[in-house]
Amino acid sequence: MTNATVRDFRCNGCGSPLKIPKNSRGHVTCPSCKTDSVIDGLVKNAEMAEKENIASGIPLTASSAILHRKLVSYIAETPGMPLDVFEKGVVVSEEHHCVPAFYFYTNGTASYTYEAGNVRQQKIVRENTEKSWVETHKHMEWTQMTGSANASAEVVASGNKKFSSQVKDLYMLLDGNKLHDFDELEFTHDVITHDYNYPQTASFNEHAKPYIEQLLRNNAKKQLSGKDFRALNLGGSRIDKDEVVRIFLGMYRIVFEYNGKEYVIWATGDGEKATSEVMPVDSTREAAINSKKQDMEKAVSDVPVPTTGKFRAGFWGSLVLGIFLAPVFDVIAFVLGIVGAVVFSVLKSNVMAPYEAKCSEIRSKFQSEIDSLEAEARNVVQQFKSKKQPLRGIYEQEVSGDASAF
Repeated sequence: MTNATVRDFRCNGCGSPLKIPKNSRGHVTCPSCKTDSVIDGLVKNAEMAEKENIASGIPLTASSAILHRKLVSYIAETPGMPLDVFEKGVVVSEEHHCVPAFYFYTNGTASYTYEAGNVRQQKIVRENTEKSWVETHKHMEWTQMTGSANASAEVVASGNKKFSSQVKDLYMLLDGNKLHDFDELEFTHDVITHDYNYPQTASFNEHAKPYIEQLLRNNAKKQLSGKDFRALNLGGSRIDKDEVVRIFLGMYRIVFEYNGKEYVIWATGDGEKATSEVMPVDSTREAAINSKKQDMEKAVSDVPVPTTGKFRAGFWGSLVLGIFLAPVFDVIAFVLGIVGAVVFSVLKSNVMAPYEAKCSEIRSKFQSEIDSLEAEARNVVQQFKSKKQPLRGIYEQEVSGDASAF
């Protein structure tokens, strides 16, 4: 029988490290002193797995170095990160959670309506006492049309209502190939296992179904790409669950303290993704950056937009002249039409170029100031990582000197 070591678990009798055989369901006999031990968390997992027909899941396999690296990067990516957060922050605790979830194999179809645009030409004969001519007018004609779209996806949704947002952020589009058979799941002895309290139908309707509906809408837009259309409206849709699998999701709950306030960060079982509702923010720095961005947009909008009278006049002048000569000189009229378009383009470029250059100059000036404010945080992160000194707290000793933790 293959053995797997459960981290941080030792015999209650002699203190020796214990190896937990697969399928032990939390009942272990110490090989040294023969003391029978029971690992409550694993027993509860096994009981729930049997009760809820759970066959697979995501184990807790992240090392302290991996979790420390993810925590550092997550803090660093927070807009408005305080410049002293690495100096004053402390990692207070790490908890291990086992959350039940539904793995939905779904497919959907939907009909949709839209208005398709078609360019139509209308020729009108004009005449006066001396001559007659033909004018061509173009207009867009809109026609009501219908279509259908299909979509399929594998979507994960929480089986415990309390963890709906965490599961959505961390595991919603989980690759099914990453699921481990239940007997291969690794959980620490102190794992906190949560019960199913979210009805399958409610979980599907509130989390999986809206995602499939958005996929259907996106696929409808892809079908219409390259066409002139408007008023796209997704009509009746049918979204089915082809299969539903009950799974366990391992998650880490890490508590980070800064300036007397605790912040909770959740991470996946492999420590590669993290999420949090709120993180430390320097409101003054954040406000300064946002203010600069607003000032930039206002300064650009205040630049006078040049009138288009000159190049519009050139275009219409050539067009009118071409129409006037069309009945007599078809080739000349065609050439003049081309010349008119070229004149239009050149004049527009000459008039708009200084305006666009001014807008670009303003954006460049403000962006330099914004980059300068944001560079302060980037420099702090770079300096912290280069020192290879871990955050204070529970990871401090374990990852000290470990370059992979940064």
